Order: sequence, then structure tokens, then C-alpha cells
Amino acid sequence: ATAAGSAPGQAILYFPPSSDYWTTQAITVPAGVSVRMDGALVWNDGGSAAPMAAPLMTIGTAGNNVGGIHLISVERRTKCNFSDSVDGWLPATAYVIGNVVKNGFRRYICTTGGTSANSGGPTGTGTGIADGSGTLVWNYQGVTTETDIGVKIFGASGGSFTIFSKNFTVGAQFMGDAVTSAYSDVYPMTFQNCKYGIDFTKVNTGGACNEFKVYGGRFYFDNGGTTRRYGIRITQQGECGTDYNNNITFYSPSFELASSTYGFGMLFEYGALCTVNNCRNEGN
Repeated sequence: ATAAGSAPGQAILYFPPSSDYWTTQAITVPAGVSVRMDGALVWNDGGSAAPMAAPLMTIGTAGNNVGGIHLISVERRTKCNFSDSVDGWLPATAYVIGNVVKNGFRRYICTTGGTSANSGGPTGTGTGIADGSGTLVWNYQGVTTETDIGVKIFGASGGSFTIFSKNFTVGAQFMGDAVTSAYSDVYPMTFQNCKYGIDFTKVNTGGACNEFKVYGGRFYFDNGGTTRRYGIRITQQGECGTDYNNNITFYSPSFELASSTYGFGMLFEYGALCTVNNCRNEGN
């Protein structure tokens, strides 16, 4: 980190021009330091598609705000198998024992097979949760979260974030945790082969993501398959009350997710008053 920064008194963690910076260790950058990358930080997974146990890069910590100007490039050597992620419950669908779904932020495992209801899905935190008019039964397993994340940014406030991300379950995650993430500009570059490109989320009642402006971005999958994938998700991780992520505005995102069945441009689970302008929806 150098003494000069992108804001008065703010240091810069600088990655000089290079083909890549390979690592087998996750990196944490404290609040008050801007990241500038002229070479990508690459997780050397040894050819394994297993998910990382923690984000490759974390900027800030819970309870602190992160500002400054950031230029971030992160990728995995091998595309993640997304086994740290659970797909959402579907109506009128056959499930068998051992199938795992999420409904909202909660995770459920099937204990008795059957066909799901036409709407709703399992709720609550108990066991023996009936679903539909037949035999389908679920048990609650806890709150579902992903661990394989390219960059996780706590409390983004008044900052500028330009991001490239490749091959992660979550390409980039903006987190509201104890403090609000707000009034920041995001410039997505390319998000390639990520199950969720950009994730706006929160974990408690004390923080949310709001008043972001997101400009452009190409979100694409370069092959098919039956994995559900999403360009952008707005969600939460636990009981957070009704202070939802809100007033996030997207300008001209391009979604090219290689499937009219499994590709979804945007997933709004917990959000309010968000706006999308001039979206390109190519074959999703």
C-alpha cells in the first residue's frame, strides 16, 4: 500500500501490470484502502471445481464503511461446481428424498418424496413440513449462504467499484452488515461463468444496500448445461425485518446466459423500489 490514495489520506493496494497474480490464500483488505489491479488475482484451485471456503478478496469488515475508487479483477482457474449454492423451490415439481432447495433465504431437505404445491413452498423452521396435497415433506436445515465469492465488499458507501469476475458461485457481493451500503457507483465489466454475477445482500436489521447506481456490465455463460444462473440477485441472509435492499438503479446491463430455460437476468428476492433501464436480454 502506498501513502497516496484515491481520496485524501486513503492508501492504495496496487497490483502492477502482470498477466496474473496466482494465490492459494484469501486476501482481506481493510476499510480505508482502495484496490487498484492492473493484473488479475487468480485462485489457484489446482484444477479442482470445489467451492472456496471464503471469498478470494474481502474489502472491509462488518460495521465499517468502504469508500474510495476501486478497480478489481478476480477469477478462479477452474469454474466452480456451485455445490455451495442451493436452487430455489419450484412449484408443481417432483422431488425425491435428499433433494435440497431454498425458499427465500431458508434451506430445506426433502424427507418424503412427492410433487410440490402450485405456489408457496415450505415455510418455517421445523421438521415434517408438508408441501402440496400429496406426500411431499421437508425439514428445515438453516439459512443458505454461498462461500465461493470473487470479491466481497462490506458497507460500500460513496465509493466507485469497477469489477471483472470469472468462474465463481458469486462474482461480486455487496454486503450490508451493521451499517448500510449506499450511494456508491458500480461499473461491472465482464462477469463470466458465475452462478450469480453481482449479489446485493444484507444479514441483519442494521444494514441494507440502497441508492446504488450500476452502469452497464456483461453477464454471460460460455456454455450450456442445466445449472440455473443469474446476472444479478437482490436478497438477504436471515431474518432482517422489512428494511429491504432498495432504490438500486441499473443502466443497460447485458444478460447472455446461454439458456432460455436456466438463464435468468435478474432475481429479486428481497428488494424494493429498484429500477432497470435498457436491459439486453439475449436468449435467457
